[in-house]
Amino acid sequence: MQILPMSELERLVRETFPGKLEFSAEAELGADLHRRPIVTFVHGGADPFLDCPFESWLHGAPVFVAAHQLLNRLCRAGALAPGQYAITRPLGSTADARGARDQPVHAQLAH
Repeated sequence: MQILPMSELERLVRETFPGKLEFSAEAELGADLHRRPIVTFVHGGADPFLDCPFESWLHGAPVFVAAHQLLNRLCRAGALAPGQYAITRPLGSTADARGARDQPVHAQLAH
């Protein structure tokens, strides 16, 4: 399994899809990566059922795009190799520090 930090995913999306310069993995994928990573398999092939909504998303439509759709399209574009991926938030990120401030001291010490 390949670990894909959220920041790297965001960079790949912004570089691969120029219309998505403001892409946020947490906002777009509904990801709460503080609790658990998103794990998905990427095959890199066409998916006629999901391609139309993805194209609409690329053009700005308010369509939900799942992580496997996004990673699969990155694979088709040559930005990722096929395989199993876990999208994670790097330890020590700013958001992790903010979350720690809101926890009781004993919970912070457990980290």
